[in-house]
Amino acid sequence: MKANIRHLACALALAIAGLAGFAQETPPASQGKVAILANDRILQGDIALVGKQYRIRRSIGESWLPAEQVRCLCGSLEEAFTYLRGQANLNDGDERLRLARWCHLHGLKQQAVDEAAAAVQLRPEHAESQRLLKGVQRSLENENAPETPAAEPEPEPTVPNLPYNAESLGLWVNKVQPILMNACARCHACGKGGAFKLMRVYDENGLGNRRLTHQNLMATLAQLDRDRPHNSPLLTYALTLHGNADRPPLPGRTAAAFRTLEEWTQQALVGLPRSTAAAPPTAAPIAPSTAAISAPPVASSAAQAPTTGASWITKWQPPAKKEVEPTTEAPKAAPVVEASEPAPVSKPAVATPAVSEFAQPRSKPEAEAATPGDPFDPSIFNRQMHPGR
Repeated sequence: MKANIRHLACALALAIAGLAGFAQETPPASQGKVAILANDRILQGDIALVGKQYRIRRSIGESWLPAEQVRCLCGSLEEAFTYLRGQANLNDGDERLRLARWCHLHGLKQQAVDEAAAAVQLRPEHAESQRLLKGVQRSLENENAPETPAAEPEPEPTVPNLPYNAESLGLWVNKVQPILMNACARCHACGKGGAFKLMRVYDENGLGNRRLTHQNLMATLAQLDRDRPHNSPLLTYALTLHGNADRPPLPGRTAAAFRTLEEWTQQALVGLPRSTAAAPPTAAPIAPSTAAISAPPVASSAAQAPTTGASWITKWQPPAKKEVEPTTEAPKAAPVVEASEPAPVSKPAVATPAVSEFAQPRSKPEAEAATPGDPFDPSIFNRQMHPGR
């Protein structure tokens, strides 16, 4: 009997103590910014207790959560960390490591360094705790480091507007530009490709940024040769090892990508004139000198006409024919050459103008002056013996 009374008295004392502790416990908050859930997860927003649910309002909308799923409602992240730290065993290295990860995940860098240092102090040989401590210390140093001024963006290259066949634009946008982005942009879009500079375009068909697409088109047109399209630098360097690359951009002429570049090169240059550098130079007309204009042309001595009754004849301006008046004087017979006389050496024929029809008949003194000087010439005897003939 006495034993039963003692058991009842102990049970009553424990019940009274429990009721007193529950009466002293602080009631949960009805409003806050951070709700701590199971497994230390949190929800942030404008949180309010409405009946048996928590309403969470964010910029993207509103959600509801049953009240029994929320461990604690806090006003800030620091307050939430204080709550979790109060629920943890601070003499356990795993608990300190868990708190350090939670702080690092939610941006509490100084608290993360403190908790990681405590975890290393509790377990100096623990590699994971040491690695986390180095990581959070480096993150805190980067946050406290003075901000360096941002480098000015490199100005975009300016390229001239070059002519091209408009029918080739579709092939350029859909196939050629993607080929250049895959094969050439890793150097030519990073300032390592010399004069051929491309702009990185991430859109599949290149229509997302027309300005960059147009700039790449102009830069590529500058790599074409109008006079010899098959020898364009675009095609030559596509198969040539150049720069710091360990292989050519395209594997060979039989590759589908190279055949596409060849097809576009031909299309882009259809109907375009040849380049100025490749056009043959046109010779400027040579102005005749003043002396050539003022001085009359002089015929050679072999081609000059007789001075008696005839004018000189030039190569460029033959004179009109003149009719010769008939004369009563019979033409004189040509001198007879003896058979014993050696034949004269033939001289190269010299083209002389036909002036016989323009010349006047020679007078008698001129005919005598034209006689040969040989004293044995039979013509002298004939004139003496037959003067009337």
